[in-house]
Amino acid sequence: MKNDKVKVHELRVRNVKCVKEVAIGLDGELHEIRGDAGQGKTTLLESIEGALRGLDASYVRKGETSAEIELRLSNATIHRIIAAEGKDQLMISTEDGSPVEEAKQFLATICNPATFRPISWVQLGGGEARGRTERLRRQRDMLLEAIPLSLSAQDVAKAVRGLGEDHRDALKQVNLDDVDFDQHAFVVCSGLEKACYEYRKLQNSRAEDAESALKHVPPPERPAPKATAKDLREALDSVTEAYHTAKARTGNRQALRERAEKLRSAIDEAQEDLPDADQLERTRAKYETAHDDARIDVERLEKELAEAKARLRDAETKLDKCDVLTRKLEAQSARKADLAALEEELSGDEDAPDLEAMAEAMAEAQADLEARQAQDKHDEAAQQAAQARARAILFSELVELFRDELPKRLIAEADLPVEGLAVDGDQVTVDGVPLHQLGTSQQITVGVLIASALNPNSGFVLVDGAESLGVADRKALATIAKKLDLQLIMTYVDPDASPGDGVTVMQAGAAVEVAAAAEVA
Repeated sequence: MKNDKVKVHELRVRNVKCVKEVAIGLDGELHEIRGDAGQGKTTLLESIEGALRGLDASYVRKGETSAEIELRLSNATIHRIIAAEGKDQLMISTEDGSPVEEAKQFLATICNPATFRPISWVQLGGGEARGRTERLRRQRDMLLEAIPLSLSAQDVAKAVRGLGEDHRDALKQVNLDDVDFDQHAFVVCSGLEKACYEYRKLQNSRAEDAESALKHVPPPERPAPKATAKDLREALDSVTEAYHTAKARTGNRQALRERAEKLRSAIDEAQEDLPDADQLERTRAKYETAHDDARIDVERLEKELAEAKARLRDAETKLDKCDVLTRKLEAQSARKADLAALEEELSGDEDAPDLEAMAEAMAEAQADLEARQAQDKHDEAAQQAAQARARAILFSELVELFRDELPKRLIAEADLPVEGLAVDGDQVTVDGVPLHQLGTSQQITVGVLIASALNPNSGFVLVDGAESLGVADRKALATIAKKLDLQLIMTYVDPDASPGDGVTVMQAGAAVEVAAAAEVA
């Protein structure tokens, strides 16, 4: 049985809401149902949908036990009875009158189980600003209900692996506790995008901090040696120790030289007043003999005591002088011994170290170390900044995946002919632009394209309240309907309408006959 582009030929309705009984032909590319408000126009559209999808008992006309809808299509006739209480009945027969055994499966080949009226769907984004957020959310939900897509954690993991292992590891760091994979695929994508976006803000902040820190850690003005800071620190310690050791040795030797020079001067000055040592020894021996003789003479010659005492005092005076000179000689000998020792120590001295050159080497080693340390700090800061920025880029790519790429793949899998269609938070977008910000004609085209894709075998579109459309919008609607070979069935609030070819006028729940309309005219 062929169901391609099924069209509506005739509708019969009995006891549905305000409609007691109506039968209208709906052949042709366009059929308008006109009349004043509350006359049953929308009920006819709901009856067409009800024949295909079913109606609940609330649609049964008050006081009646059941409602009945018969919808003749281009390939079958649907007969549905809705009971006010009890079980409904559904019968479908083919063009030759043969019953269709699997009725529900047959209906599924004609239309999507979810109701999707493209114009009503588009109009949710219009009107005053008050309440628009809620209407946009409802518009999003209607699209999601009409496209029952699912997205599992395994699907997400596969998509992320396609970006690379780094992205997979990055996603593991994101808190996904609020993402419910039992929801619609677009809602899951939106939740994943939000989670990655929040984590990306953190990474961007860290990257900015790292880049700011990098500005405060510039590279050194002089090129840093290739050696490590540790090696350069050891080199600096080595030359510093050598410098200070050499400086200390140089100071010690200078002190030794000064001491030797003082001893030499003292020796030279004292030498002028000192006799020959042998001569002094002979003199001392002479006076010691005289001293002894005098002592004997004093003891033996009492009478010569005074003279002897005088000689004794004279000899003692001379001896005192000899003692002084002896001490001076001893001091002189000690100074000469010290001088000899110093001269012997200094005689083996090497060339004096070049302290100025060593100080320059120490300063150079210090500068090398500081350059290396500054370069290391700069390199570390640059590495941290690069890593932070790379992580931020990873999360930007994840945000892009969940915001754009993955929804596009899902839309592609749904085979919807609207490129760039996606869900961004509470609103529907096309190529990143909110649907309600597009021109109305563009929105209508998008809505009809979606409706046609959701129901590829359904060759008709139901439009309720077409009087709200402008001339350009109706033209856009007619253009896309013609392009897709769709039959338009539309309602208009038009109190002055007259029935005619392709026009049904509803009044008090009944269709106005052409003849009756002519009599009224």
